Amino acid sequence: MTRGIARWICAQSAVVAIAAVLFCAAISAFGLVWANAPRLESFLNWAVEKYDVTLPQITFKNGHASIREKQPYIIDTGGEKDVAIVIDTRDGKENEAPNYLKEADSGVVLTGESLVTKDRGQIRIISLKDMPDFVFNSRNLQDLLDQFLPTVIWYGTIVVILYFLLMKPLQVLILGLIPYFGAQTYSVALTFGQAMKIAAIAMIPPVLLDTLVQFADTRLPFAFVLYFGLYIVLLCLAVRDLVRSPERQTDPTAGLTPS
Repeated sequence: MTRGIARWICAQSAVVAIAAVLFCAAISAFGLVWANAPRLESFLNWAVEKYDVTLPQITFKNGHASIREKQPYIIDTGGEKDVAIVIDTRDGKENEAPNYLKEADSGVVLTGESLVTKDRGQIRIISLKDMPDFVFNSRNLQDLLDQFLPTVIWYGTIVVILYFLLMKPLQVLILGLIPYFGAQTYSVALTFGQAMKIAAIAMIPPVLLDTLVQFADTRLPFAFVLYFGLYIVLLCLAVRDLVRSPERQTDPTAGLTPS
């Protein structure tokens, strides 16, 4: 870190620190949504296209499910022996649903009147009586996707923005303790408000790096470690800058204005 930059940050108005936090929240939200929304849309389109290959057409009418294929219809789970997915909508077979799940740790059975699920040994029965009339196939699912995905992404974006507007100030509040206590260790005068200014400005490089990683789709393992690692390193460099700055040699409070 350039000599004296930490003291320069301390001398800035609190408005600068607030602007930095808002900038980081906006960039983080932008990176998460605009980098990953196209990937989500691509995956969902791929999954919808594969529906007719892996699953039968399922018709829900008047709260009753039915398929045209031979039943029980057992869906391939890719070698997962502890998972069972079965469709048996024949009349009078509702009570046999638990038998399909007896040897499995988890699974799903669709009967004519209900959806039976098993998770960690717990069996739950969900009635289909309120299920709207619908035919599950690739074409109809694609229509639903085209209709509702933009709305889902829009509301998801709002949630992401609100999340970062909460988390970024929280990060500044917590990680601001590093320069604050670091300065105290070396007997450098630094208020907690000034430490938060340093934490706010130091957040910008990690956020920009994290956003680049999002768009590059490098799928770095433990990317959050890289983010917080760089963040902490910059805060430690800020402490060193405060200790080494020439102002400290003559006046330990020089260049530090109260928050």
